[in-house]
Amino acid sequence: MTSQEMIKDAADKLLDAVTYALNRMRTDPDFAYVAGLGTETFARLTAAYAAATGDDLERVRTLCVEDAQPEYRRREPRVVELQRRVDELESALAHGDALSSMSAWKAGGVP
Repeated sequence: MTSQEMIKDAADKLLDAVTYALNRMRTDPDFAYVAGLGTETFARLTAAYAAATGDDLERVRTLCVEDAQPEYRRREPRVVELQRRVDELESALAHGDALSSMSAWKAGGVP
């Protein structure tokens, strides 16, 4: 393999990796929460993709924040759901209703 072929192969693999990460941001809310819009990771990945493809950076960023989760499994990031449950438990503790709140939380319900 020549040097040029090695460089092209490496560039293709890098673009494939960047594309994978950007697509995962659109379909995996947990990944998007830690690496999506507003993060350095998002800024660098979208800049790399735009540079590699010649696409407009703002267009790439707009496309990458669109939620592409399948409707049948659409959800918010687990960290957001868990924080809501922690807030509910803390509120119940503050109001002296911790036992019934804990039972409801374990069952997946709202206290």
